Amino acid sequence: MSEEDNFIEENLNGEDDNDDDGISNELKEKLIKYVKISGLIKEKQKEIRELKEEKNNFSETILNFLTKINEKTINVGNSKISKVEANRKQTLTHEILIKSIKKCLIEKKLITDEKKLDEFIERTFEIANEIREIKHNVSLRCKNI
Repeated sequence: MSEEDNFIEENLNGEDDNDDDGISNELKEKLIKYVKISGLIKEKQKEIRELKEEKNNFSETILNFLTKINEKTINVGNSKISKVEANRKQTLTHEILIKSIKKCLIEKKLITDEKKLDEFIERTFEIANEIREIKHNVSLRCKNI
């Protein structure tokens, strides 16, 4: 018997339309389906993780081969494996923003005193933090207990 089935046996089995626990059969069915679907999703995600890991194990060998033969693609049956190169900028971090603000203020000669510059930047981030919108999210999480 699975953990979901144990949960169902211990907590949700009943035949009355409205048991002493106050949960209708319709809601019980939805709870049971939710738990089962959640379990299936977890299983599939684990399978996908394992498949991706296995696939990634082959990547280095294939990339080395494509580099060796000086090709960007290779046909395999009715599929094509392509070597894709891309550049992207690193994430905009707090440190990068500080350096950028300092550089701009110094270049424009708006603030030259290092202490005032640091105070200005600190206050700028305080204000930014104050005006940032707070997002509220409500969701369900299913855990095996």
